Amino acid sequence: MHMFNWKKPLSLLVAIACFCGGCRQESEQVKATTREKAEQGDAGAQYSLGFQYDVGQDYVEAVKWYRKAAEQGFPPAQFSLGYMYYNGQGVPQDYVEAVKWFRKAAEQGKAEAQWCLGDMYREGEGVEKDEVEGYAWYLLTNVKTHVEAGGGEKISALEEILTAEQMEKGKARAVELQRLIEQKSAK
Repeated sequence: MHMFNWKKPLSLLVAIACFCGGCRQESEQVKATTREKAEQGDAGAQYSLGFQYDVGQDYVEAVKWYRKAAEQGFPPAQFSLGYMYYNGQGVPQDYVEAVKWFRKAAEQGKAEAQWCLGDMYREGEGVEKDEVEGYAWYLLTNVKTHVEAGGGEKISALEEILTAEQMEKGKARAVELQRLIEQKSAK
């Protein structure tokens, strides 16, 4: 299990800024260091390199590096790889594969992946349509962070069509999923 390290996101932001031309002189050094670490198997560096390629719209290379980090269990890379499959960027569009990678990240507490799983269950993309399961995944996320994406509206829309019994079932499932996530993170 990877613990959150505030230094990694900071270095990721520096790397992205440099890659995008924010500090050209240092850009090549940062990219070289990131690539070296990525090639040595550092999941954070692999993710960072994948993100750099993603921003540069070289989706095939982005998928390559996201996959390396995702296979090591790195949740941001698992989410990003799922997103690439969902959108068919660098790989053929494959909702089943998107669900696979979203689930891996979601089960490690990645809120964006939980939200995407909620969407996929609600719509029946890559999984059998199950609005109760979608509702449960939505409940795991912080709805306020997803307001721009219509977060509150999506939950409200489901609550309008679900029965009281289904909502209770969804809430119980959300509690069950939260326990699963906590058990995995304790390992």
